[in-house]
Amino acid sequence: SANEVSQISGLTKSGNFESVNLFPERSNCLNPAFDVTPSQLVTALITEKGITEANDAGIRKLFLKK
Repeated sequence: SANEVSQISGLTKSGNFESVNLFPERSNCLNPAFDVTPSQLVTALITEKGITEANDAGIRKLFLKK
């Protein structure tokens, strides 16, 4: 949603939660954060378990370690 980059939310001094626009309401904005990266461009995955090759064998090896 464009709101993810056009607004910010937080608590006011009175303790109310409010969202405010960061720029004029009718401004265009782009949120490319969720674009899909083509799989052929992904060479490794960084996880909480470590770094592995971006393929089935690498993932299985990393997460099935004892």
